[in-house]
Amino acid sequence: MKKRLDAEEECVKQVEAHEGWTAGLPADLVEEWEELVLRWEAAPHPKKDTEGLVNPFSLPNECKSHDLPICRVFN
Repeated sequence: MKKRLDAEEECVKQVEAHEGWTAGLPADLVEEWEELVLRWEAAPHPKKDTEGLVNPFSLPNECKSHDLPICRVFN
C-alpha cells in the first residue's frame, strides 16, 4: 500500500511540474507539440517506416537545422 501511495504522490508532483512548464511556453508551440505526440502515438509500429512521421521525443543533434517544437524551446 505504501508503494501505491508513494506512486500517487509522485504522479501528482510530475503533473504539477508538467503543467508549470507548459504554462510558461507559447500556446501555439504547446498545441503543435501535442499534435506531434498524438500522431506519434497513433502511428503503427515500426514507427520508423511511417513516412513524414516525426519523433517528438527525440532531440536532434543540432537543433539549429530543425524546426521542431522541442528545438524552438531550447534555442
